[in-house]
Amino acid sequence: MMVERLHLETTTKEELLVSGTVGNNSLSISNVYLVDGLKHNLLSISQLCDKGFHVMFESSKCIVRNEKHETLFIAYRDKNVYAINFDEMNMQNVSCLSAQSECDAWLWHRRLGHTSMENLSKLTKHDLVKGLPKCTFKKDKECEPCILGKQVKSSFKTKVTSDVTRALELIHMDLFGPTQTQSLGGKSYCFVIVDDFTRYTWVYFLSHKHEVFDVFVKFCALVENEKGYKITIIRSDRGGEFVNRNLEDFCAKQGYTHQLSSPRTPQQNGVVERKNRTLQEMCRTMLNEYNIAKHFWAEAINTACYVINKVNVRKQVKKTFYELWKGRKPNISYFKVFGCTCYVLNDKDQLDKFDPKSKVCTFLGYSMHKDKAYRVFNRSTKTIEESIHVKFDEVDPKVKMMQNLEKLRIDDEDDGTLGQTSNSQEVEACKESDTSAPKNSRLLIGHSSQQ
Repeated sequence: MMVERLHLETTTKEELLVSGTVGNNSLSISNVYLVDGLKHNLLSISQLCDKGFHVMFESSKCIVRNEKHETLFIAYRDKNVYAINFDEMNMQNVSCLSAQSECDAWLWHRRLGHTSMENLSKLTKHDLVKGLPKCTFKKDKECEPCILGKQVKSSFKTKVTSDVTRALELIHMDLFGPTQTQSLGGKSYCFVIVDDFTRYTWVYFLSHKHEVFDVFVKFCALVENEKGYKITIIRSDRGGEFVNRNLEDFCAKQGYTHQLSSPRTPQQNGVVERKNRTLQEMCRTMLNEYNIAKHFWAEAINTACYVINKVNVRKQVKKTFYELWKGRKPNISYFKVFGCTCYVLNDKDQLDKFDPKSKVCTFLGYSMHKDKAYRVFNRSTKTIEESIHVKFDEVDPKVKMMQNLEKLRIDDEDDGTLGQTSNSQEVEACKESDTSAPKNSRLLIGHSSQQ
């Protein structure tokens, strides 16, 4: 085959590398040029006519026949070009003419360990290796060994716009647990529900998975009564707590569409899965600040959900979840630090005239049933109470520890000075007449260690 260097006057300035004859024993065309980098093969009409072929153009197609008026192939019009689809040549039952380069891109793909076509293109474009021919490396088909060896999970891109237009149109549900530590009330599971439009979230704590159905039925009645319209779609994974006859019958009766994520594909229920992570991370953070015992995890999750609903913002509309659900801006002026020491007015017990009026407690969150009431853990009775008559000590635990240590050091120095300047009787009299600052400071440290 003769090789000559020519230049093709096109916008891409491609180079003609090869001129020769292509075809088979029964049909061939000479003086065919191979253009390096050209995406399509070009056939010259004049050369076809010189070889005795009959070319007939119509408005929609071009028909090429031989001297016996047998149809060789048909080129259909695509805009201003008549194109031949070689994949359909077998259907037309004609011989296929195509110009092939001596470089086989897919052969080099296999030789180089099934490296990507993109990488092969970089090697040839920047002339980074020797011995690799100037081919057009393009992934025009699938490589089965590559699929078997390299296939990964499909990516799930974040949706910029929401498909839903109102609250309760789509509800996401998930259950996490069992936790290694039971809550103070003996709960091991957390049932999380998220409204897709508002992202408003509800959490329910369960002892067993089978309680999900009863809780969900009550939830539906609660929110539908509050909003005045029904739930349209619910979405969950394929856990046994969501795929059962009771739930399916309830959805059919209420007219709900139950969408299930694919097996081992939590990304399809990503809204509530991400909410689970946010709640758990926030719970761990709040428990660690004051070294709160792990069996208060349910109180921390509940408080985290309460705070998230009022402070997190829906990006698309620049409003909090609470405002989208309730229709008004949230008030957060009464929020306090989870786990801090608090003092609750003792209005239950019959007190003597000189008994303390308050009880030392630990702040655990906000009441779901009373307006602006607080949930506290009574350290004396080991019970959880709700009250609005609460005073808080929100000092950072590290700062408070340093203050207590400083008080203790000063008190110890004062005790040493008295021992050096007075006899034992004077020291004893001084201790009886002096205030009990050292004892109080040590009690304060004891309270800090209990947390």
